Amino acid sequence: MEVNGTIYFSAHDNANGYALWKSDGTRNGTKVVKTFDTGGDYNIPTGLFNADGTLFFCAYETASSWELWKSNGTESGTTMVTELYPGPDDGVSEHYCQLALLDGKIFFGGNDATHGAALWKTDGTAANTVMVYDLQPSTEWGIPEYPFVMGNTLYFVGNDGDTGDEWWKCEGPDYNSATTSMVKDIWTAYRTGGVNIDSTRIPVVMDRYFYFQGHDGLNGYELWRSNGTALGTEMVKDIDSTPYVNGVSGSSYPRSFTLVGETLFFSADDAVNGRELWKSDGTEVGTVLVKDINDSGNSSPDDLAAVGTSLYFSADDGTNGVEPWKSDGTTSGTVMIKDINASGDSYACYFTAFGNEVYFSANDGINGTELWRTSGTAGNASLVSNIASGSDSSWPNGFLVFNDGLFFRATYDNSIPEGEGDALFRYGELIQSFYWPMFLPAIMGK
Repeated sequence: MEVNGTIYFSAHDNANGYALWKSDGTRNGTKVVKTFDTGGDYNIPTGLFNADGTLFFCAYETASSWELWKSNGTESGTTMVTELYPGPDDGVSEHYCQLALLDGKIFFGGNDATHGAALWKTDGTAANTVMVYDLQPSTEWGIPEYPFVMGNTLYFVGNDGDTGDEWWKCEGPDYNSATTSMVKDIWTAYRTGGVNIDSTRIPVVMDRYFYFQGHDGLNGYELWRSNGTALGTEMVKDIDSTPYVNGVSGSSYPRSFTLVGETLFFSADDAVNGRELWKSDGTEVGTVLVKDINDSGNSSPDDLAAVGTSLYFSADDGTNGVEPWKSDGTTSGTVMIKDINASGDSYACYFTAFGNEVYFSANDGINGTELWRTSGTAGNASLVSNIASGSDSSWPNGFLVFNDGLFFRATYDNSIPEGEGDALFRYGELIQSFYWPMFLPAIMGK
């Protein structure tokens, strides 16, 4: 996570234990900000978030358990915002440390031991850390998830105990219980949510609507959109139109929503062509299959990434295995870049633009999973470096472009036990090694 020209990340090494780190991109400028007393448990700071130049995150210490913290980049300036749940119980969730910024306020899911899981807001001070809305009073359930901002409104997935997971919104300027409401009960059956969301189904905003995977109880899990009103929350297209029979209907399960210009790309299964690449302009007629890449099964497009005016992704055409592809949104312009692993799958992923090329992780079947790059033209892809010697894999991931450099995490020596060979790299240079995996949350937790 970049904040004010500095990269922040979490890591563990023998000297410092579980800690928050920072780097200016050089070896000498990579150092510990603060260590945390975790009692030896594997609890590493998570959910790193840039809020107008202040770093917010969730961290664990044995005395307070999981709580919301903030940092200005110094040890003395790294402090708990407030102990929301006093004592050794969680005030925030390690697994749901999902933050959003609106009008100078951080919104998050918290538990103060009185109200149970609820939506909270803070300006970074204990005095102004207050509950916004309690979806399920006096229970541990109902914690808001996947918050994001569209316009001047906060949206999140909430469960009030009756409707299941549905979209909710919180409006200003007060951002309190009176201005918090459900957008629409999409699937009206009792305790059956109309929103299906996880890390592969994050909503994407396009032209005053956000797009997501929804289910109304009749058409299965399909592509939906919302402008924040009940009337404007609607299914875009019933991609898998298999008829509703005996309480079951076909579902295309759209996922991996990625915006390139004014086109929304995603993968979906129409029950005819298998799971393939689709695109939408937000209308039913403009929601179409881009290309049936694998005409004998599923091409399973994955790791979709917008690079300029093109979409990069991995797919299996049924002949060459899982390899890197590129699309301009047309059938003829959707092509495999290169069959990197001639004997199997390269599993190309983490496509990231740097300079005039796109860098990614791939396995050629000889050197293991290593750092690759491409200009995007057919046949052009090459190994950058075999970081882990021989056929061992360095598993490059967490790519981040910063200060004219490409930064990523990789394992430089698999002979060192228990992850001691993990390191932060700048393209061409090892910056710092760690005992346990290091995370660049701007990419990894997205």
